[in-house]
Amino acid sequence: MANYFDEFSKVIGEGSIPRRETLRRLGLVISGAVLGPLGIEYARASHKSPRQDDPCKAFCKCSHGRQQDQCIKACKACGKNPARLAGTCGDYYCCSEGTTPCGGYCTDVASDTNNCGACGNPCSPAGDNEYVVCVAGECEYACNYGATDCSGACRYLDSDAGNCGTCGNACPEGTPYCVYGACSECYYGQSNCGNGCVDVLYDPSNCGACGNVCGSSQYCYYGYCYDYYYYGGGGWGGGGWYGYGWY
Repeated sequence: MANYFDEFSKVIGEGSIPRRETLRRLGLVISGAVLGPLGIEYARASHKSPRQDDPCKAFCKCSHGRQQDQCIKACKACGKNPARLAGTCGDYYCCSEGTTPCGGYCTDVASDTNNCGACGNPCSPAGDNEYVVCVAGECEYACNYGATDCSGACRYLDSDAGNCGTCGNACPEGTPYCVYGACSECYYGQSNCGNGCVDVLYDPSNCGACGNVCGSSQYCYYGYCYDYYYYGGGGWGGGGWYGYGWY
């Protein structure tokens, strides 16, 4: 307050200011000295927002009253930590320790392949014959059971014609199929009977072995020739041929 009156004393000392102007300036000095500090403190107090003191109220901005109350209640249940809240207005809930709210649900970003390491960070899709897992927030890829990593690609060595038996062993033109890890003329379950690869288990012209032909009234089933036979009765569905073909 001394500063205000020091300035006023200087003005009076000049001796050339009219009496009315002197009184006006005196009133300003008194107002500034008394009300000035109060105004500063009021400005400081009014600058603070109640929401800044309550993190739950600062976070919850639901337009509906009941939804706002629900949000604040859920936030308080989380120890007033909005970072642990998942859901939306009217349906907020607290995520347990070790999980992270990713929009409307809680998840463990250390192991979630759709949110690996952070929310919204999915692992790239797994390639052929492999799977993907999220370990400690990092995407890791591995071959399926029985498959082998051949220069970054997972291959089944027992059936892959390009990697038959071992990585990089491609079957030649004469034996283009890979059967149990060995190159073969025909695919699994087939035999080369001169005119091409046939299934000797069901081929009536090569039943059980190449050149073994079943009779005209027989069919081939698991490498054996069986006779067709007829059962009678007549009427709708009352009879027909029974065997490999139809009945």
